[in-house]
Amino acid sequence: DKLLFLVEGAAGRCRLGPERRGVMFLITAAATVSPGESEAKTSGAVIHVRVSRGGGGEEEEDKSSSFWVASGCRRRESSAESSSRRIARSCPWLEGVPFIDRCDEASLERVAAAIAARYSGEFCWASCFDAEFVASLMSHGFLTMAQRVGRETYALLPKLHRYRCALRFEDRHTPRSVRRKARRFAVSRDRDFAAVVGGIARQHGDECWLYPPLVAALARLFEAQPSSSNVRVHTFECWRGDDLVAGELGYACGDVYTSLSGFSTLPSAGSVQCAATANWLRVSGYALWDLGMELPYKLAMGATNMPRADFLAVVKQARLRPPLPILAADAALLNARDVIDADRPSLFARDLASPTAPPDAALDR
Repeated sequence: DKLLFLVEGAAGRCRLGPERRGVMFLITAAATVSPGESEAKTSGAVIHVRVSRGGGGEEEEDKSSSFWVASGCRRRESSAESSSRRIARSCPWLEGVPFIDRCDEASLERVAAAIAARYSGEFCWASCFDAEFVASLMSHGFLTMAQRVGRETYALLPKLHRYRCALRFEDRHTPRSVRRKARRFAVSRDRDFAAVVGGIARQHGDECWLYPPLVAALARLFEAQPSSSNVRVHTFECWRGDDLVAGELGYACGDVYTSLSGFSTLPSAGSVQCAATANWLRVSGYALWDLGMELPYKLAMGATNMPRADFLAVVKQARLRPPLPILAADAALLNARDVIDADRPSLFARDLASPTAPPDAALDR
């Protein structure tokens, strides 16, 4: 009922003097500090700390304190930690959000479990954009976003939704109008990463969270597949002739595929791309399409909301396995209608479409 600190690292003792309120001590700890005390014995994984403020030993919640999540053992603040603290001071919103320091897989699993159990919010933040760290966050259920902090400074925003909108493929729904219009489009996988990212940025404008350091990390994961965290970054594209008219960016972890963001420039193109992607993943053997936050069009596809704990349980099993390959050769152009209607993997072994769309006279077939 007071300050909650989530900490990882070596057990020990930490000082909790008045100047240290709100500071993350990088120690595995579970301790209560009585009024007036400045030290706490530590053990366990989660620590609830009561902090004395003012005279007379009166306790009250320090609402200005940061809520940190981290790993490692603090002896002297590193330059990276100091830089992170400066970033937090320049963006007041970050001071009330858990901070995740770069850590190994085992530590990150404990951090994710503690956040899931104890943290009622959704956003965390980090200052590290290393590609392997980003992939590790993804494999532990965090949907990674970014935010600008100042002119040339950025914060990574790992998000752990309270409810994840997800599609189990047996529940998918494809409207007949989408199937009918799909014949005019071709679809591809991993054909043009830069064009998809550019399309997302143009459509979403100032609300686009794909800032340069996150794009660089995703590009490295796209080019060097898979990561040590069993994550593969993918793009799905939808074409009308030579024009890219819709696309999305996401990643696979085991048999779970997660969408990060997407765009469309023509009516129906986005719906066709989503319908083709859904069946493409299904036929490739995927069990779940993670769509992030709830939106009406996702529910119309058949998606439902999964509680955080249920979603993390699925992801925990998925990351134990390498990501499933998505059928068809990289960059191959397939007719969208054929992909939507495909019912077995063998159909992807042959060329399902020519690179150009059929004439409009064939649209109503």
